[in-house]
Amino acid sequence: MEAHEEDDSFATEYLDFAEMSRDDLQAKLFELLTLVETSRELLRARDPEDVARRVLLSSIGVLGAGSACALIRREDSFELINQLGLDGEPELQLPIDPALDDALRREPDAGPFRTNASIVGAVAGAFLQAYGSKIGVLDADVVCPLAGRTGLLGFLVLGRRLLTEGYTARDLDLFGNLAELYVLALERAAHALAPIAPVARATGLAPRAEGDHPGLGDLRRRFPPLRKILGESDAMLGLFSDLVEFADSRATILIQGESGTGKELIARAIHELSRRREAPMEIVDCSSIPRELIESELFGHVRGAFTGAVRDRRGAFDLAHRGTIFLDEIGDMNLPSQTRLLRVLQEGKFRPVGGEKTNAVDVRVVAATNRDLREAVREGQFRKDLFFRIQVFPVLLPPLRDRIGDVEVLTRAFLKRFYADDGLGEPEIDTGVLELLSAWSFPGNVRELQNITEALAIRSRSEGRVTEAHLAEVFRSMNIDPARGPATDPVAPSGAGPIQAPPVAEGPASTGDFVSQAWREANFNLLEASRRLRARRTEGQRVPLVDRAQMSHYIDGEVLLAYFEGGSVDEAVQRLAGQQPHRHRARARVRRVLGLAAEAFAQGLGEESFPRLPEEYRSILLRLARDGSDPIVRSLQAEAR
Repeated sequence: MEAHEEDDSFATEYLDFAEMSRDDLQAKLFELLTLVETSRELLRARDPEDVARRVLLSSIGVLGAGSACALIRREDSFELINQLGLDGEPELQLPIDPALDDALRREPDAGPFRTNASIVGAVAGAFLQAYGSKIGVLDADVVCPLAGRTGLLGFLVLGRRLLTEGYTARDLDLFGNLAELYVLALERAAHALAPIAPVARATGLAPRAEGDHPGLGDLRRRFPPLRKILGESDAMLGLFSDLVEFADSRATILIQGESGTGKELIARAIHELSRRREAPMEIVDCSSIPRELIESELFGHVRGAFTGAVRDRRGAFDLAHRGTIFLDEIGDMNLPSQTRLLRVLQEGKFRPVGGEKTNAVDVRVVAATNRDLREAVREGQFRKDLFFRIQVFPVLLPPLRDRIGDVEVLTRAFLKRFYADDGLGEPEIDTGVLELLSAWSFPGNVRELQNITEALAIRSRSEGRVTEAHLAEVFRSMNIDPARGPATDPVAPSGAGPIQAPPVAEGPASTGDFVSQAWREANFNLLEASRRLRARRTEGQRVPLVDRAQMSHYIDGEVLLAYFEGGSVDEAVQRLAGQQPHRHRARARVRRVLGLAAEAFAQGLGEESFPRLPEEYRSILLRLARDGSDPIVRSLQAEAR
């Protein structure tokens, strides 16, 4: 019964086939294919310029732009590092205006904006005020800020659209998703160019240099890829020994561990330790790709194989020939796809979706999961023969709570990295901070510690010292109660799969309430809210929505509802944010949504002004549209005063 419920949830969340017109369905499938293909392209990029080239090609090809370019942050300016379609190959450097960073803090979810819009958000306003007179050479029609983990990385710029009318709301939404992929790829490329050297610390509080653990130091010297993996605990010694033993085998490896333990990092180390290191490594996240598209992603498809398949496309197995394919969260793969995967593992051959020709392939498969696959086999959710096929060499990643002493190692390394990103030296860390962190159980493992240290770096960078007061503020903002101390629940034995997350308590009455609550808990950062919800779903909790773009449409609806019920900008902000310390971010979102609504209503547009708005908010939108733009404009003007 659960499988049917999950299928229904998927259809509601992504492709409500019963209610979508054929045109809308084709457009949605095209968008999904575009994002999947762009993700794969960006994962192969080796440096920031390569990342820019690939995403600009996607933007022009998909959106029909006459030109596209990227302005990337370089010390004290935004520099034009790549462009396609512009006349004369212009050179442009724009001095960084501090108002932009301030605007992004107030509007962290800022998306694409038109350069000729009459009502704009904080980031758009700051950009146009600073550079509006200087970007004529870019033929700029639409601009999208690139907001990374460390702040504003730059801007993507689209020129005017060729052959057809201007960009639609759907085009801007897709452009925003492409920009988000660009940010992830930029950060990935940056880390690839500057790998972090491990900073080793002993159990306890006394500093210790890298390699003091005799076994780990020797392995790192002999096998350089291991240097990218932080840790000095005995648990890591066992893991490193397994990696060295298994890495150069042709056999399939199954990496098992809780969410946030670094399974992709381990998979990359396996690839780099093997003789296949010079060949490609393809990454497929089985949990994030719609079930209708997973086989196309793995095996490719031929033109006409399904609606939206406008050309032949190679799959990940084909692209990884003579290399490695990493199947992340393989436990989420549906049963029909498991059957086809098993055939490839057994025969080394596959057939593209809709194709007639069988292709031979030489690929080493590394899979990963946070699920207990034995239990999934017993429940009929995972094929028994596939399970035994992929578990030739199982690699068990220890949770952070079992890596004695590594919390301090990782804390110092992460803080050093985040400080370096801001051009600062390594910070001082109070002993009490390390003691409190070492006492926490970290249910989110290394990913949770990384998020905590990033927040610590932001709060402490003006002082250059991390104190217990800073940690208390971070714990409070993340709803962490340090008084609970270390985990006291029984821990599953090694290899028995992840600890089961508690069931979701009685929650909000509607999807909109759920999304709004998640937004508030993430300090009104929608990207962070999406990340947290994905982690909760991965840990076994049932959540109705995790896709950032879908969540954004619900937030738009909640803003319109709050304004309709409250009658003013201030009242809408109060209903959405209360007295939260980061309520200025909610205010920026309210102003942006209402500004877009007012602009659309002034042009006589109704439902089409928010084409992706969930159905439950459409009656509110129509009632606001009947009143016209004047009340909203007056409310925005009154709030500004």
